[in-house]
Amino acid sequence: LRPGHSVVTAPFRKEITNHLGTVHAIALCNAAELAGGTMTDVSIPDGARWIPKGMTVEYLAKAKTDIRAVADGSAIDWSTAGDKVVPVDIFDEGGIKVFTAKITMNVKIG
Repeated sequence: LRPGHSVVTAPFRKEITNHLGTVHAIALCNAAELAGGTMTDVSIPDGARWIPKGMTVEYLAKAKTDIRAVADGSAIDWSTAGDKVVPVDIFDEGGIKVFTAKITMNVKIG
């Protein structure tokens, strides 16, 4: 975890699987929001605050292993207020991208 970047991992467990035996769609959304939110939190200026405003997702492949969510905010101007679109990609153990999200974070400065 550092400003502009975070990685969150989640183990493959029965508790987060769906009826197909793969990682549930909402578990993927939760991992994406955790990665994007923690990255946003360490990227905004001291005293600023943020709240997620929306999330657009794409399910690209079935996740059948542990997952790794990567939020990359390196291209975002964190010094200003307003909506910031945070990209998050989720990969399986083989490095295959199984999910992608764009999370709109509303940042208030001061």
